[in-house]
Amino acid sequence: MDIVIDSINMRTMRSSAAASTYTHSEGLTPVEQAAFGRVAAAARGKPILDIGFGGGRTVDPLLAISTDYLGIDYCQEMVDACRRKHPGVRLQLADARDLSQLQPDSIALAVFRCNGIGMVNHADRLVILAQVHRVLRLGWHLCVLDPQSGLPTTWPAFAFRASSTPETPRASLSAARASALKP
Repeated sequence: MDIVIDSINMRTMRSSAAASTYTHSEGLTPVEQAAFGRVAAAARGKPILDIGFGGGRTVDPLLAISTDYLGIDYCQEMVDACRRKHPGVRLQLADARDLSQLQPDSIALAVFRCNGIGMVNHADRLVILAQVHRVLRLGWHLCVLDPQSGLPTTWPAFAFRASSTPETPRASLSAARASALKP
């Protein structure tokens, strides 16, 4: 864990300005619409993990795919703001680097926006990918959404299927990037 990066991120995310900005943001980006459209049928009614939900902009669209939804964020202020916006939804304080509260093979779709995964150093990204790989069911998806990626609009998200073979997170991410570029 990079303490300097974490302290800057926490200071920013804990500010009332950040909470207000994130909770007043609405609607999906074209990248998110395309990615959710691509996985919606397969994930319908299955367990979804929304990592780094911030102000909750993706909560309703993901709940439309499945009511078996869990959102996690590592900033208490974001969790509190999102709970006010989405009462009754399962939203928890948790860090993606430690998903030990979740059972292995318990999640069908994990979603993480790059502005979240981009807020940690490279080593922590690998930890996050390993944690997500552990909780993903065999044959299911991780979508890492990056609105600035420049990937084709038909599939602008990284996705990889959990496999029964123990791949390193780096290999999984490389495979994800390759699959994202396929039409």
